[in-house]
Amino acid sequence: MGLLRPSPTEATSSETTPASLKRLDDDPLRILYRSEKPVLEPESEPERVGIVDNVVFPTAIDAREDGRIDVYYGMADSHIGVARLQAQGEFDLL
Repeated sequence: MGLLRPSPTEATSSETTPASLKRLDDDPLRILYRSEKPVLEPESEPERVGIVDNVVFPTAIDAREDGRIDVYYGMADSHIGVARLQAQGEFDLL
């Protein structure tokens, strides 16, 4: 099972809240993999300025069989965005 989630304990020096990718066992308390770097970080103006500044938070993942992954996410608690990722290797979110 794949999980994309905000990582508030990993705030960078610019006080942003990035999102990391994790792979969980059937037991959600057991993490099998965690991305070394965030896969989403607040960069654009709508992600950096809003009700809660400098935060992105994934809300839904649409994983396709061809490896494309659309991540729908909130931006600064004021907008909704979509990020498109391309899975490589055997990281299975389906």
